[in-house]
Amino acid sequence: MKKNVYMVQATYLNGKTVPIPYAVGALAAYAWKNSTVADNYELAEILFLRENIDDAISRMRDPFYVGFSSYMWSSFSCDYHNFAIIFAFRTKSVT
Repeated sequence: MKKNVYMVQATYLNGKTVPIPYAVGALAAYAWKNSTVADNYELAEILFLRENIDDAISRMRDPFYVGFSSYMWSSFSCDYHNFAIIFAFRTKSVT
């Protein structure tokens, strides 16, 4: 059975648009080219819309790994940095 991997690059809805999660998408595309990764891990979901953390976690099924995007400027923005930390702690507490 493959292990579930989730990637998070959450951003706000801007009108009717949301930026594509390019960083985590590119990372996943590169990783899943490797046959060992493809044979053993399933990219279960890329979470790209900033939503209620508990709702997002409730959709996760047996997460083996949850990866978060992190940019240099994110450390200067307490908003995203805090969101990612809270999301990580809540994910850890339910798995």
